[in-house]
Amino acid sequence: MSTLYFPQLAMGNIAQYPVTRTWLRAATINNLPDGSVIVLASVTPARMSWTLTYNGLSQAEWNAIEALFESVQGQFENFTFVDPADNLLSWSENFTAPVWTPDPLLQVLSGALDPNGGTNAMTLTNGAQASQGIVQQTAGPGWFEYTFSIYLRSDTPCSVSLVRASGATQARLTIVVGGTWTRVQSSGSLTTQGNGFGCGLELDPGVTVHAYGAQLEAQPNAGGYKTKTNISGVYSNARFNQDILINTSNSLGQFATSVKITSTVS
Repeated sequence: MSTLYFPQLAMGNIAQYPVTRTWLRAATINNLPDGSVIVLASVTPARMSWTLTYNGLSQAEWNAIEALFESVQGQFENFTFVDPADNLLSWSENFTAPVWTPDPLLQVLSGALDPNGGTNAMTLTNGAQASQGIVQQTAGPGWFEYTFSIYLRSDTPCSVSLVRASGATQARLTIVVGGTWTRVQSSGSLTTQGNGFGCGLELDPGVTVHAYGAQLEAQPNAGGYKTKTNISGVYSNARFNQDILINTSNSLGQFATSVKITSTVS
């Protein structure tokens, strides 16, 4: 069975704002005879839920949502949902984490000064005679429109490439990095129907650059930076939290609907 994804709208966004997002974690509460209470986190996985309200959907946009709903039979089957209000990467400030894949000769060190005055930036050094890069793969669809953004600084002005890729299909944007922290971004969609999407940096030989705050979003431009640790914003086991999908036609070829989605958080 091919991977099913919640669709992106024609303008390159997943949702229309406001988006309601709820994080739920069960707890076990013990009321002791002396009146004290002990609260323990349940072993049941946490859940994330979203309510997406749409107005002015085109016929094609409504058809795409309805087709997914019918394919998964309402609440019955899973699909992949890309959180419209989150950073789709994990470990956005730790490029030594296993989710990041550096080329063999790229040196990655932690503890550099970051734009906020802390020490959460990374130092990347390419001591090889060829380009070296670092990338993180996500479970998002390869053809979505994405924006990859990151803060960069270099003691010596240099060129760095921002890379967006799905399989063998790639897009590179080369930017000049100077001595001041600057947030740079690369946006667009790839001409592919592949599953999975990756983003990262590529450094020319001899280049050293400081990097902080990597972020990937399924939208045309970068939003405010959101720090991520072990949980990304791509949910591969999402389900509709409703068995009936209702639309209202508020004008010719324009539709409104409300969609409820839930997923376990692993």
